[in-house]
Amino acid sequence: MFAVPWHNKIVLGATDTPVKRISTEPIPFEEEINFVLTHIGRYLTKDPQRSDVKYVCRVKAIGKRKSKKQAALARDHLVTIADSGMITITGGKWTTYRKMAEDVVNIAIEKAGLEKKKLYHCRHETGRS
Repeated sequence: MFAVPWHNKIVLGATDTPVKRISTEPIPFEEEINFVLTHIGRYLTKDPQRSDVKYVCRVKAIGKRKSKKQAALARDHLVTIADSGMITITGGKWTTYRKMAEDVVNIAIEKAGLEKKKLYHCRHETGRS
């Protein structure tokens, strides 16, 4: 479960319900939405209602790995580099976005042949990014 403030709202998630077939409009199951609302309600001063939900998403990109456990895959991120040099990141989670960004920036620095300086690394101090 996570809760990330975003533009005076809260991004909430997530569940790991596997699906057999991905649709072009992947809508979460109501049980998943209710699960998130019920559990986040334990930490809020007011219980959230279904009408408070403005947007839902069901699909998380998962990088191809050897592990067979979907839940474990969904928590890791995978950085790949195409022959063209394009860097792609898949998987991961909202709560590890700084580590994900740092990994991508460090690879970009290496691929571009730039000198590594502290300036290039993600800063972890409060209020800085």
